[in-house]
Amino acid sequence: MNQKNIPDIIKRLPLYDIERIDTSLEGDWSPNVKTIWSKDKGFFGFPNVKFIHSTFKPSLELYFESCWFGIHCFKKVNNQLVLDEEYALNIIQYINNMLNK
Repeated sequence: MNQKNIPDIIKRLPLYDIERIDTSLEGDWSPNVKTIWSKDKGFFGFPNVKFIHSTFKPSLELYFESCWFGIHCFKKVNNQLVLDEEYALNIIQYINNMLNK
């Protein structure tokens, strides 16, 4: 895991309260949302998550008991915005490490 890729804000969140992580396209969230991690079951993987768009940004949403926090999670490939699975995995791994301390 490359911790320098973890946004500083995540390091300041009360991660012990996190319930799940969803991913989708910012601006077109509801019809595309997929849960990729939960506190109880861990990482589900990216089997049906293939977000590619020219304007909507693939993002993660970290859901807590009383709020959610969004993170853009994409890279540009051939002028398309694509879910950056490596970045998402780094964030998930960081959260798992913090919860298992």
